[in-house]
Amino acid sequence: MRASHLIPRLFVYCSIFVLPVTSWSADSSAKWLGGSGNWSDPLQWDSNPNYPNNNSTTYDATINDGTVTLNQDITIQRLFMNGGTLDGSSTLTLNDGLTMTGGTLGNPFFSSPITINLGAGSTSTVSGGTIVVLALNNAGIFNTSTGVRGDVHNLAGATWNQTLTASPVFGEFQRFDNAGSFVIHGDPKSNGVFTGSQFYNSGSVVGDANTTFRLRMGLGSSSGSISVGKFMFVDMEFYFDTGATLNANLFTWSEGGLHVRGNTTVNATTEVSNGFVEVLSGANLTINGTFTHLTDNSNTNLVGGSITSATPLNIQFGKLSGTGTINASVSNNGIVSPGGTIAYPGPVRDAPGELVINGSLSLLNNSKIVMEIGGLTQKTQYDHLVISGVVTLGGTLVLEMINGFQMHLNGSQTFTLLDSGDIISGVFANVANGGRLVSEDGTASFQVNYGAGSLFDPDDIVLSDPQIVPEPASLLLLAIGGGVVGIGRYRRR
Repeated sequence: MRASHLIPRLFVYCSIFVLPVTSWSADSSAKWLGGSGNWSDPLQWDSNPNYPNNNSTTYDATINDGTVTLNQDITIQRLFMNGGTLDGSSTLTLNDGLTMTGGTLGNPFFSSPITINLGAGSTSTVSGGTIVVLALNNAGIFNTSTGVRGDVHNLAGATWNQTLTASPVFGEFQRFDNAGSFVIHGDPKSNGVFTGSQFYNSGSVVGDANTTFRLRMGLGSSSGSISVGKFMFVDMEFYFDTGATLNANLFTWSEGGLHVRGNTTVNATTEVSNGFVEVLSGANLTINGTFTHLTDNSNTNLVGGSITSATPLNIQFGKLSGTGTINASVSNNGIVSPGGTIAYPGPVRDAPGELVINGSLSLLNNSKIVMEIGGLTQKTQYDHLVISGVVTLGGTLVLEMINGFQMHLNGSQTFTLLDSGDIISGVFANVANGGRLVSEDGTASFQVNYGAGSLFDPDDIVLSDPQIVPEPASLLLLAIGGGVVGIGRYRRR
């Protein structure tokens, strides 16, 4: 049989059958139609331009049915996949990209995971079928409206275009590393979700004002930019590293934690619900927008870091704690507590600290200030608040004794819990100036001094005249002892 360029074109449209090996060389228009068997076996292809050959990267391959097993690393121009299965545990490199409308690329059970490399300058379009791979490395343009199971690496300079549909899940990635551009398109009604995934962004995530980018039950981080309508995560740990920027109408999370490890800018309305944010040492979180705690399980903790905001932090519920600096005013209706609890390294222990607020502090009716006292040294043994602006008191003051320090109290000691650079107004609901306050565990009491008429600086909160409160058993023994003495005296009379 004489070979000609008409033969491979003809068999693209013919039903599958096996041709003998021919001797002509491949060109970029040649297509192989797959049957069932190993990729390297030429007998399983319907149209066979003498594979393998010295110019093997110039051909395209088409799989419509059957199962092709990738039994060695292969490099070709493009894979057209309309049905069937491509399985195996080797690497397929596609210089020109992937076109997929159906079939299964990989193995749904990861029994023989395949790796796909998409070349720089390639364009891939996936509109149907199932992709389950060990890894998909994209260096070109990838367009899809479906999900991928496996690890995806969208490399620097690459673009991943993800079209949302009415279905809530647009990715089932084990891990998605974006060093390029991740662009979200499509149905604004879709609540786009990465479920059970790890998402790491060092490039850019882009969507429009109607886009919701939602991460659920996973792990993620960003040192790049995210610009979407809403950015949400649920039951997940997310990290902002140096250079991270978020632009959104709304940023919210619940049942998870946000860890700020480097200088980060958030341009969004930020809401904390059943979760926490911690800002680590050396990091600053800049918030251009409102910041609000929505529930009692909302927590903001400074671990040596700082928060900067043009508007007051609105701690309606939950807790603001830690050691660090807040460059903003604070409106508190929850709990303010310098220092915190440290669980690493070693056992859980209380850790007094200093919280600096460069702004005003307003304590509303339900607010609490919780201060730990475990020694005489400010910041390291007992809690300290520094407020540069006006302090408006309300709510309650709570004193917690730690490290057994109540056994070392004497009446000459003083503790400056709060220094204000401006006036203190208002009054605590549970103790007025000059009144005595018993610690939360009932082991010690202090005279509390603040505001006009204070024995100390009226712009400070100072504890003085500490006293040990005897335990009830000690009081009972003392009473019994006194009674015995009284009876003895009565009898001697």
